[in-house]
This record gives sequence, C-alpha cells and structure tokens, in this order.
Amino acid sequence: MCVLILVCASGCETFNGKPDDVAPPPADRPTLRAVIDQYNKNLTRLKRLRGHGVIEMRWVDEDGKKRFEQGDITLLTVPPHHLAMPIQKLGVDLFWLGANDERFWYFDLSGDNKVAWVGTHKGGGDQAASRLPAPIRPGDLIHLLGIIPVRADAFPAEQLDQRVPYVKGDYVLSPPGSRVRMRVAPQSGLAVGADVLDGQGQVRMTCKLSNHKMVEMVGVPPGAWSWVPGRIVVTLPDDRGRVQLELHDFVDDPGRIRSAAFNYAKLLEAKKPGRVIDLDK
Repeated sequence: MCVLILVCASGCETFNGKPDDVAPPPADRPTLRAVIDQYNKNLTRLKRLRGHGVIEMRWVDEDGKKRFEQGDITLLTVPPHHLAMPIQKLGVDLFWLGANDERFWYFDLSGDNKVAWVGTHKGGGDQAASRLPAPIRPGDLIHLLGIIPVRADAFPAEQLDQRVPYVKGDYVLSPPGSRVRMRVAPQSGLAVGADVLDGQGQVRMTCKLSNHKMVEMVGVPPGAWSWVPGRIVVTLPDDRGRVQLELHDFVDDPGRIRSAAFNYAKLLEAKKPGRVIDLDK
C-alpha cells in the first residue's frame, strides 16, 4: 500500500470562513431536502474543472521498498467519470492517473520498466483498488473532490422531509446505493469531507476537504462561480495510506480541457508501457 502526499502553492481567492470547523448542533436542523438543495446550488453551473499544483509522493512498493517522488501536477476532470491527472518532473511524465465512462487507469512511468494498471468501473471492485500502487482509484478521486451534485431522487420521498443527519459538526448526505458519503458544512453548504465505503458498507477511506477556492468560470457571472476544495486529504484506516492534494488556479473553460485527455487507447499508444496489468482479471 502506498502513501501519497500532494502539495502545491495557493494562488487564487479562498473561502474566508472555516467550513470544516466543528460547531454545536443547530437548534433547528434543516430537512435533508434543504441541505441537498443548498449543496447542489454551488455546483449548478460547474461542468468541468482544471487546476494545478505541486506533488510529493511517498509510498511502499510491492517489494516493500520505500519510494519518494516530487513533481508538478495538473488536474483535469469532467464529472462524473472523466479524469486526467499527469504528474511530471522537469517536464517528464512520472505518473498518469485517469478515468472515463468505461474504465480507470494508473500509469507508472518513473522507471525503466513502465507499467500500466487498468480496470473497468464495473469490474474488480475493492480487490482491484488494492492492487493499484496507490491507495485510491482514479475514479474515486472525482467523487472525493466534492464536485458532483447529490441526487435528491435517490432518497425515499419520506426521508427528504426529515431532519438531516448531523455528525461531529457536519451534515451528512448518504444517498442509498452510493458508496460515497458526503459531509457538508452547515453554514456554507460546501463539502468538507467524504467517506468511500467498501462492498460491506465499511469505510475504505476518509477524505477531508478544506481551503475552498472559487472557480473562474467562462461565460458565468463571478457572483455565480462555484467553490471547490483546494486541499484534499485522504486517509486509509489503520494508517495504511495518506493522500494530500493542494490545488490552485481552478478554471471551468471548455477550451482548456480536450476530450483526448480521457482517451485510454491514445494514452496507451503514446506512453508505450512495457507491461499492462488488467485489474478485472
């Protein structure tokens, strides 16, 4: 299991409040429906996201050897499934994480023996994730960013008019059938955390979201720009891994994200890994 630490400098407007502060339970909690509406309002116009940062990675490989890498990172995503996250050093690709509607992939390009892991969203499950050289599937990362709206129609109608669950200072949104449980700040309505569950409903990883920043959105008035977390910290149970991202310069601009970034076949042809591991087998 690996430990990843991603770090970057900040360069854009930041949420001035403290959405992840623990506060006493509100005297009159809103309904689940009201919290979902508030949460989704921030994401109504967000269609895509691009951000930048600097990355440091520490992990233990399959031979038990401790590894460390440092480089630059670019995050490209079109929710709910498309992700491209190349990690470079001095302009040379070290790793490339990605996903599209069908599959996810993780390329290790850092050594002489380049390796690619690839799996489908429907196949492999938690066992496939455990075979990756990182503790997080690229497809999970999109959900952990807190940028995907929560569907109210996923909940039973009678539950929507009940008081929203409240745990340790946050409202909790747990859509039935979803393996991602979101935590929402009562004051701002922004995502401040998420839990990814395994097939048995146990927590597979926990994510804390903070340092929220506005997204510069082309064609959208500044007053309607979305807020997204600039810091994402993911931890695994029993200290088995940690992932920290700090991102900046967020934009939603169709001209800055091309569909080719999410094309697995083209990436495979361009990077030419010596070994491809099918996580569905």
